[in-house]
Amino acid sequence: MAIRIAKIAICIAVLVAAPMAHATQISNANGAAKFISALAERAMSTLAESKLASGDRRERFRELFNDAFAVEGIGKFVLGRHWRKATPEERQEYLVLFEDQIVGTWADRFTEYSGNKFEIMGATAVKGLRAPVALVETKYWTGPKSVVRVDWRVSTADSNYKITDIYVEGVSLAITHRSEYSSAIRRHGGTIEGLLQVMRNRRDGIILPTLR
Repeated sequence: MAIRIAKIAICIAVLVAAPMAHATQISNANGAAKFISALAERAMSTLAESKLASGDRRERFRELFNDAFAVEGIGKFVLGRHWRKATPEERQEYLVLFEDQIVGTWADRFTEYSGNKFEIMGATAVKGLRAPVALVETKYWTGPKSVVRVDWRVSTADSNYKITDIYVEGVSLAITHRSEYSSAIRRHGGTIEGLLQVMRNRRDGIILPTLR
């Protein structure tokens, strides 16, 4: 009898928990969409000034980037298994160089989007490893008939939203950089120092934007 009651209680708990979990997912997805909308409006309003110098534009984007992106988490993912064998000093320099590279690349791209039409197409809850995650689908008009699809992977922890990846026309920023960095490490003796030197050269304008 006791076992039967316990089974009934478990069934009731599952039935109650399922709609609650679904409601939470919807809430997180809606919150992520609002977060991206606010970020886009902030980016377009602060980066669209025509008289803004390139250096000032990048510093404004750096502020946005650190506010909205899970910088260390993305950096670790991009470095992959090589993160574990990097020294504390190498990790610290890598994260600084990684931020510089993303800021340099995306400040210019966001400038192209700034001041143009922006639309959120929807937000969907997706599976996350440690925290709720939502994929926010957006479109940017870079011209009267030119549309770019940009999707945002947003993680939520204690109502704190952070972007963990961007997909431009379906291509993942994090995975693209992970592949580039892995190739750079292989081409430079399999060492983190080899990658760091390539990143330093790129920061200083010694080599072309692609990692070599």
